[in-house]
Amino acid sequence: MRENLLNASAFIITVVPMVVVFTLQRFFVRGITAGSVKGQLCGRAGRLWLGRSVLAYGLPVRALIFLFVLLVVAGCTSSGDSDDVATADASSTTASTAATTTLPGDTTTTTAAATTTTAATTTTAAPTTTIPATTTTAPTTTTTSGGPYVIEDPEFYPLSPLPGSDGAAGSGCSPGEGALPDGIWFGYVLAKAPTEIEFDLACFYFGEIAYTEGAADGEEVNNDYYVRNANPTLRTIPVPPAAGVWEIDAGSVGYLDVSFSDWPLDPTGYVSCPSDWCGVWLFVNSGTVTEILEQYVP
Repeated sequence: MRENLLNASAFIITVVPMVVVFTLQRFFVRGITAGSVKGQLCGRAGRLWLGRSVLAYGLPVRALIFLFVLLVVAGCTSSGDSDDVATADASSTTASTAATTTLPGDTTTTTAAATTTTAATTTTAAPTTTIPATTTTAPTTTTTSGGPYVIEDPEFYPLSPLPGSDGAAGSGCSPGEGALPDGIWFGYVLAKAPTEIEFDLACFYFGEIAYTEGAADGEEVNNDYYVRNANPTLRTIPVPPAAGVWEIDAGSVGYLDVSFSDWPLDPTGYVSCPSDWCGVWLFVNSGTVTEILEQYVP
């Protein structure tokens, strides 16, 4: 609305002076030509009349010209001001719209500027935990089921059953009469001499089968192992003095590698040998005991 009024006023300021000039131009012409028309007059009277004519017509014309110039200047200034006002109005129009809230019974108006907040988005990768697979392998004491029978890495766990053992650990407990055949045999060392031992063969069961065999004998089984010693036969087994013996070290909870001639280093150690409780495994190869392993029991 204000822009339309400013444009109209600028038009009027420009046109009105032009209309005035063209309307009163005849008086301007008369004032200029008055001297030539009355040039025939001479003397004081003629000059007096000429001066009056110039004063009569020249002064209004000059005033009109001066007024015209003022109006033109005013029109240019108003046009510049109108441009500034228009620009200010345009800036005011594009200003952000404010939200106005009026509380009942209160004459105070609170204007809150609209605020746009952009939340930063953060993507966090969930931490990944990799648990290495654990593989439990039963200790292996023999290289093959048919020999030779050697102790690779002594373990506290009982030996795994070998073929023909009927579920008992090692080679079982039914070697037949005579000398022990090649294999791994469990029993108790009742006595020891420099080159031989008195050996009581027994059956050692470990795991689920221990509870089955114990129940068959009417015995209570604990700690997953059961020893059946139903054969009263004692055997005298020759052992070379250089044969290796793995003796349980109670101090370090491990094994000590000693020779048969020096065994036992500690007769009152974890396994008291020789005695009725001296449980060991005999590794027999080519009819000769090559190694002896004491058996840990809880």
